[in-house]
Amino acid sequence: MLRKILALVLMGPMLTEATFAAKGAKPPQQGQTLKEKVLAIPAGTLVEVKLITKEKLRGRIGELTNEGFSLQVARGNTIEAHQISFSQVKSVKTVEGTGSKVGKGLIYGLAGAGALLVTLIIIAATQVY
Repeated sequence: MLRKILALVLMGPMLTEATFAAKGAKPPQQGQTLKEKVLAIPAGTLVEVKLITKEKLRGRIGELTNEGFSLQVARGNTIEAHQISFSQVKSVKTVEGTGSKVGKGLIYGLAGAGALLVTLIIIAATQVY
């Protein structure tokens, strides 16, 4: 068991590189400029953008140009497209959607309930009356 945990800890950096490769993007490198980081993010990826005006925008990366990019932000029932230049951006980070967090929680909960059920069946089967 300890070997498996150690293997997962040691493979962590390789797993993140595999995730970027699967999405068709390069992982962020040390010393990359902000423009290079944004250009490495595939279109359609959910991101959080912090502007130099201290405003935060959360949306999906759209069209990329040499001057900037478009960000599709959901407002109520509409989607607004914002044109953002690289000079306006303080930082950009990719964000997991809330749907994936709910899905993971549901899977973990069902796995725990299944393990509990199997344990109870084994205990009941080994009881001698």
